[in-house]
Amino acid sequence: MRISIVAVDPLNPAGAWRVAHTRDGSYAHNHPVSDDIRIHVAHRQREARRLRATEATNTDIVDLQVMAGVSSSRIYATMLLSDENTLAIPKDIANAKAARRSKLLANKTSNEALFDMLRDKGFHFSFDIDPESNRLFYLMWAHPATTKLAREFMDLLIVDCTYKTNRYGMPLLNAIILTGLNTILPFAQVWLPGEAEPDYVWAFNKLKELMQEQSVPMPRVVFTDRDLACTNATESVFPESDKMLCHWHIRRNVLAQAKKKFGLVHTHNAAAGRKKTNNLDTDIFMAKFDATVNSKTEREFDERSFGLRAMNAGMGKYLDA
Repeated sequence: MRISIVAVDPLNPAGAWRVAHTRDGSYAHNHPVSDDIRIHVAHRQREARRLRATEATNTDIVDLQVMAGVSSSRIYATMLLSDENTLAIPKDIANAKAARRSKLLANKTSNEALFDMLRDKGFHFSFDIDPESNRLFYLMWAHPATTKLAREFMDLLIVDCTYKTNRYGMPLLNAIILTGLNTILPFAQVWLPGEAEPDYVWAFNKLKELMQEQSVPMPRVVFTDRDLACTNATESVFPESDKMLCHWHIRRNVLAQAKKKFGLVHTHNAAAGRKKTNNLDTDIFMAKFDATVNSKTEREFDERSFGLRAMNAGMGKYLDA
């Protein structure tokens, strides 16, 4: 209810005053006494003004954690740890996040603000937007420092999609290279609307354009997983580069298929969440698979490959597919 302070005798303002309801002039409350003063905005506003004089304000805490992608509930938990008597509530955090977003956008659309930020920080980027919905379809970006280093180390280009489930519902294509110290260097990232061949073609064409514009040599070898759409796109965009499949991805796919063919067995005193383990036949098959892959001669590979197929007809067909 809205209240005000009025004189008991309107003709004697120097006399006694009373609290009155602004609607009907009564002084009776239509609700019980508040159990928590945090439900009153005035108290929280006064608390916020008090905190502005301290070293770390609510806004400071919210801004830092919002930039790190922390959820409102976790931000609130952090505030309670720093001051268990805080008068702030989750709604205040949501309001602070909204205010910060409005300040960052500054009358721009989300896409415009993003592009301005990338441009201000010197990123190389390309994008494609649906003209009807204004939804971002593709976005490729690369840091200027890594682009400069790529001129020296563009021998191997490794590409793979990760984070297939995220808040945007878009796969993230990572393109990385290896330095002379055998360390990983992120080269570029691309948001894709899907994992069809045209999506990969767009991404690789933009990567190729970036290499040409920044005098980065074409990769000698391109590594991918066994995704046919990705593999076909690399053949189309980088026809002069050698192509290789990632052994880790291949082995993971073979292991998953072997588990289906040979089955799993129950274990005693298993760790939490792990009630089954590989069948012995699965372990034997994978050991022979690793030995076959690591063969040093073509003849050795053929001999081991024959024995591998003889273990299980179904797995033999899978490997030949």
